[in-house]
Amino acid sequence: MTRGIGIGNGVMPGRHDGVRAPVEAGASCPCDGGVLRREVAALVLRAVMRARSGAPGAAFVRRRAEGEVVHLVESRERRLLGKLLAVPPGEAGVTVGLLAAYAAELERGGRHREADVVLRLALRLRPASAELVLRSARIARLRGRRDRALRLYAGVRRLEGGRGRLSRLAAVGAALLVAEPEAALSRVIREAVRAGDGEAAAVGLEERAALRRAAGDDAGAARDLSVAAFLSGRARSTPSG
Repeated sequence: MTRGIGIGNGVMPGRHDGVRAPVEAGASCPCDGGVLRREVAALVLRAVMRARSGAPGAAFVRRRAEGEVVHLVESRERRLLGKLLAVPPGEAGVTVGLLAAYAAELERGGRHREADVVLRLALRLRPASAELVLRSARIARLRGRRDRALRLYAGVRRLEGGRGRLSRLAAVGAALLVAEPEAALSRVIREAVRAGDGEAAAVGLEERAALRRAAGDDAGAARDLSVAAFLSGRARSTPSG
């Protein structure tokens, strides 16, 4: 028997009542025994994982989830949940891509705990994906889970051999978790510049700018942001090999 998948502040209950009206993100349905939006999302994720594992009742759970998603108000989140339900069980790559997109949407809304749940599911399907591990590390850092974030950042470097673009981005995130983050970021930025990685250098500069602004160094922050904008523009205009 598949256990409920927790998302947000709750876990999918064993019984899921029908929804009679559109449910705003984070709001409850006005009907008796209303269902929160996060519970609809949890039902979708449960349906996806049941279908992937071939668990008994997978088709029933998917139909139930489809019936609930249509009651959510029109939004990018609703569209992503619908697309997840439509993916055939054998298309793991498509499922992972949609889970990553859904996690990014949750992060944009500041819903980091939910994003963490979604990324953990994606990693069950693609545990050796350095990009997914990097996304998970960022969410862990934003949630204040320092030890987990550092383990995941180290995992990115291990998966990529410590020399690639994602490894340098992981170094930026890890630098924010040490005792002297500004000095650590300065080292990471120099290494990225030496490697010709304008993207990682720009991300490091933006993070250092935030630290400097918080410390009252507005001039230093402005310089960092100016250089970051230049490097980002150059990175976008340079053809990839």
